[in-house]
Amino acid sequence: AKGTPVAYSEQTKDELNRRNDGQGIPFLILQSPSVIMTSDAGTGIGYSGFRIRGTDANRINITVNGVPVNDSESHTVFWVNMPDFASSVDNIQIQRGAGTSTNGAAAFGATVAMQTQKSELKPYAEYSVSAGSFGTVKNTVKLGTGLLQDHFVFDARYSNIQSDGYIDRATANMHSYFGSATYYGDNTLVRFQTLAGKPQGFRIIFDRNTLITSHAIRFQHLVRQLHHRDITFFAISLKDFLNLQVFLCLGSRDTTRH
Repeated sequence: AKGTPVAYSEQTKDELNRRNDGQGIPFLILQSPSVIMTSDAGTGIGYSGFRIRGTDANRINITVNGVPVNDSESHTVFWVNMPDFASSVDNIQIQRGAGTSTNGAAAFGATVAMQTQKSELKPYAEYSVSAGSFGTVKNTVKLGTGLLQDHFVFDARYSNIQSDGYIDRATANMHSYFGSATYYGDNTLVRFQTLAGKPQGFRIIFDRNTLITSHAIRFQHLVRQLHHRDITFFAISLKDFLNLQVFLCLGSRDTTRH
């Protein structure tokens, strides 16, 4: 974007490493101009999103090494599937407004271009742990072979993030990995990269039977409370995650009978 009439900002690897305590990409780019973010759990971990200049994710083009990662149907990005992806990112460039995207009209609001880490030519091994409020712990292991036989480099990362969350039923236990294999030729560079994430236990991915049982217990408690009063009719609507609607009619107790 340098030399072009596009407003942009860039997050370097060092800046990302200083702020990366397990939160997702939306939290890490929050300090960029015109960016606001939301977090379902209240901690920046798990389901989260962001807006740039008031534009939602449907109009923000998000790429990794130039490859679009937006969902093909909703055109948003589910960051919950990419836990600790920041540990494998070399830099993030944010272009605000309609830019020079080559991936269609999705960049009406902005373009977020992420570049993954470069291959390390020297062998390394790294372990890091972060801990914070609400039972949040992040463990990350990174390994690299360095340059082998003057041609091959292999890098790998595994991360685990656990958190109780700020709000009720917002626990998280997420796993992710990143792998890279690179071949250096005389005039050739071939790189294969793979990444995946697995979220578990978050409040939106909640066990149906447990949720129904929870509602049933609360409902029975309410009925017992109301049973001690003279009530002819009442209705209660449960519209939580399952959009349940329950209507109950109670006849009034005849207090004159003995």
